[in-house]
Amino acid sequence: MGSFGWRSGSIQPQNLQSGSFTIDTDANGDGTKSVTFKKKMKNAPIVVLTSQESMTTGVLAAYNITTSGFTARADNFSGTASDITVGYIAMDDTRP
Repeated sequence: MGSFGWRSGSIQPQNLQSGSFTIDTDANGDGTKSVTFKKKMKNAPIVVLTSQESMTTGVLAAYNITTSGFTARADNFSGTASDITVGYIAMDDTRP
């Protein structure tokens, strides 16, 4: 077995943050929401979104991703105005 530990460099810290929020959608099922991270990331992270809604036609996307937050967009969620609960995980896995 190899060497494991902080000093050997085998363990790399990763900045993970998660949370949830609500996007209010319009009559077309579209909406956006700005999200601010609890703690600023060192680098712009990868953001993964998921919805608790049972819609299979809606699309969620994260864009304008920075070290301090992102904007989430919902498109075509049921075609009617509603609230969409969205969960996210943000991962800054950039290694030196």
